[in-house]
Amino acid sequence: MSKGLRQFLLFVIGLAVFGQALANGCIVVRPTSNLAIGTDDAHESRAGRFEFTVAYRYLYSDRHFRGTHEERERQAEDTDVRNAVHTLDHTLTYWANDLWRYSASLPYTKARRSSLYEHDRVNRHTMRSRGIGDLRLMAYREMLSGSRGSSGLELGLGIKLPTGKNDVKDIAYRPDGPELRNVDQSIQLGDGGVGAIVEINAYTGVFSERTYLFGSASYLINPRDTNGVSTHRSREAESVQSVPDTYQARIGLTHVFDTVNPFSVDASVRVEGVPWQDLVGSSNGFRRPGYAVYVEPAMTYQRGNHRFNLSVPIAIERNRIKSKSDRDNGGHGDAAFADYLVMANYSFRWN
Repeated sequence: MSKGLRQFLLFVIGLAVFGQALANGCIVVRPTSNLAIGTDDAHESRAGRFEFTVAYRYLYSDRHFRGTHEERERQAEDTDVRNAVHTLDHTLTYWANDLWRYSASLPYTKARRSSLYEHDRVNRHTMRSRGIGDLRLMAYREMLSGSRGSSGLELGLGIKLPTGKNDVKDIAYRPDGPELRNVDQSIQLGDGGVGAIVEINAYTGVFSERTYLFGSASYLINPRDTNGVSTHRSREAESVQSVPDTYQARIGLTHVFDTVNPFSVDASVRVEGVPWQDLVGSSNGFRRPGYAVYVEPAMTYQRGNHRFNLSVPIAIERNRIKSKSDRDNGGHGDAAFADYLVMANYSFRWN
């Protein structure tokens, strides 16, 4: 076993122990692609390379949708629910050779949620969560190694471990007085399930040698049905938290302006969502299924071993679809969505 691989495995074990030991967690962060496009010399081997990435993501959601219909009266009546979530995702990647790379990711999130209905329905109060989330371990294989530089196809498989707490509690100011309760599922710090991650990343040159069409997609398969954590909801079918699948996809164009110190701009469409039923296993319990579609401008700058990226996805469609409970009982719940996201990351690589 090489020294570099031993170091990577020790890092992974350390992350797993750290995640299990802490008494805090953070909101689940969906698996995302960290594919770099057009920034590598096609003749330079990547074997033995490490890369450490810190990715920041922010959202503020207060606009309620039932289906694609926005319930504007919620804000006018001050009954809207307001979530603010800051997430730092830490990822270490190791290239064993030019075909295989491995990564370990651990998020840390600070979130708050203010509402009336979770308290006394008269006064607005805030509940909070903060800490680490669910650990992700991934293995990727490059499928088009012979043409690296002009095009690429990469497949990834991985596992998500439930290192984030799924029963974080805070004070709810109920009509009978303050009560320690589980925070809402939207700011819980883990889902309590062991999941499988499937990912694909691809790009190809179009129009010119500096313009690329790219796409990425990932799906988290969570076989566990429910995690047994109370939602404090009166409907029996929604009394405990579901452990849902999640997905995301992105497709767009990127243009590289400078190949010495690569600077590029992207224009893409991003989709993120939760299905109403899972691919594997049952789909009982409470979940808010739905999806959001964003247009996403982004820019990336690389200088030597350092890479910076900034993107601001702007929502163009939001849809809170019916859950299994809704379909069984003839209802249709709502959900609050963000107008935009802010995502920035910094990467440093070394051999």
